[in-house]
Amino acid sequence: GCFLFVGQTFGGPSRFADARRQEDVVNQTFSIGNVLATGFRVWLKNLVPFFLLSLVVSSPLLLWGVSILQGSWDLEQIQTFLLVSVVAGIAIDAFVTAALTFGVVKELQGQHATFGSSLATGLARLLPTLGVAILVGLAVLGGLILLVLPGVFIICMLYVSTPASVIERP
Repeated sequence: GCFLFVGQTFGGPSRFADARRQEDVVNQTFSIGNVLATGFRVWLKNLVPFFLLSLVVSSPLLLWGVSILQGSWDLEQIQTFLLVSVVAGIAIDAFVTAALTFGVVKELQGQHATFGSSLATGLARLLPTLGVAILVGLAVLGGLILLVLPGVFIICMLYVSTPASVIERP
């Protein structure tokens, strides 16, 4: 049922290549082994496209960092880079999470997400995903300030909120 629910969030019932595959998914028992096997299958099948997508999105920040390290080590320039890289890193992480979540969900639906469609989805869902990531970060920080255990509990509770913000479009 879990795969069918994810498929329904993208505009109707999921469309598998054939009815037999859909029946196999419904009849498959939910177990850690099945979840891990499916996860590794999806990631290994899409390792190169997912890596390239992450590299393309991160490349401006990486190139800027390399150019700073190649030149003279000006303290003000390094401080500016560190500040910008933290802020840009949060945005890049939200973008990549949105794009890769879209690719994984499409793969689980039996479809192939193109590089362009993953980038477009990442861009379209950037602000909601970024907002959720910031709110989750603040909630975790608040929990960690109270004590470590509430922070860990909040992390576990909100772990899937960022991918859910991509899948569950209003």
